[in-house]
Amino acid sequence: MVTGAAPKGTYVRLLKFPAEGRVVQGMQGIDVGDKLKVQLLSVDLNQGFIDFARR
Repeated sequence: MVTGAAPKGTYVRLLKFPAEGRVVQGMQGIDVGDKLKVQLLSVDLNQGFIDFARR
């Protein structure tokens, strides 16, 4: 589910697992509240970043 959409990035929250991250590919045309499928691209544990691509 999309939780935030701004010029700096679009953020999604996974519903089955407690995780939230930024959509870095395919974020055009999505709005807050939209449900979509994403694919995990990368995780940076040191900085706490999770990056997704829209599927």
